[in-house]
Amino acid sequence: MRTELMQESICWDLSANVTADYAYANKEFSYFCPHSVCLQEVRPKRIVNAHFFAPELHVAGCPNEPENAEGDGTALKPSKKASIVGAPSVPTELGPAKSWRAKRSKPTKSELFALANALKGSAPSCAGTLKDVVDAWLRMPSEQKAEKPLLINDENFSYESGFYCLSSFGETPVEELPCTSKVIYGMARVKNDETCYWITSVKAFHCADNKVNLIINVPKNGSLTANYLNNLFETDESTKSFTLFYFGDVPKLSASGKSYGISKDISDDYRRFVLAPA
Repeated sequence: MRTELMQESICWDLSANVTADYAYANKEFSYFCPHSVCLQEVRPKRIVNAHFFAPELHVAGCPNEPENAEGDGTALKPSKKASIVGAPSVPTELGPAKSWRAKRSKPTKSELFALANALKGSAPSCAGTLKDVVDAWLRMPSEQKAEKPLLINDENFSYESGFYCLSSFGETPVEELPCTSKVIYGMARVKNDETCYWITSVKAFHCADNKVNLIINVPKNGSLTANYLNNLFETDESTKSFTLFYFGDVPKLSASGKSYGISKDISDDYRRFVLAPA
C-alpha cells in the first residue's frame, strides 16, 4: 500500500515508464499503473508536486493503492492526510523532452500486460536540465553511477561515463575538451569582488608557452547569472571553492591570451555552467 505520492507510470504512447513531471507536461498521452495486477488508467495532476491518481481507483492489493481513512484495505476513500513526496526523479536524458504524437487508440488489457512486463524494472524516462542532471550526480553514490543511464545528444552514457573530470585532461589542447558531448567538471575558485564575480578553474591548460585557466566573469548587474551567484553566496558565505560543471561550446581564448572564456549566460537550461559547493 502506497504512502508516497505516485511518481511513475506506463505511457502507452511512448511504450516507456515515465515520471509524473513528464506526464503533467504531456497530458494528451495515456498513462497506466505499471503493476500487472492493476494496469488501471491514471492521470497526472499537481497541487504542490506532480503525481498520478486513478479516477477509477487502483485494484485492491495493488502496490499503488493509497492508504485510506478507515484502514480496511478497500481504497474506497483515500486518506486525506498529507502524502509523502518521493525522492527526486533521476533524469535519464540531458535536454528537453522530445515531442511525440499520441496514439489514436487505447490499449487492450493484453497489450498493457505485455508492455508492463517488458518495462518491469526499467528506469522511467525523464528529461532534465543541466542542473537537474548535476544534482542527481551529486546525490548519487559512486557505485551507482556506472549503472544509471544518461542520454546526451542521442548518445548513450551512464552517470559515470557521461561526466568528464578536468583533472584527467592532461596536456591535450583545450579545443579537445569533450564539453559538447559530456558534462565536464573540476574544482574552481570564486572571487567575490565589489562589482563582479570571477570564476576560475583550478585546472590550467597549455596555450603556446603559457598555462591558461578557464574563467567566467559575471558583473553584479542584476542579471540572471548574477542573481544565481548571489543566491549561492547567501546560502554559504564562507564557501569560496566550488565544483564547476559545464556543458556547451568549447571555451575560446581571450584576446589577451590569458584565459579561456566560458559564457556567463545561463538562460539556456541545458547548455550552461553550474556551480556546487566543494
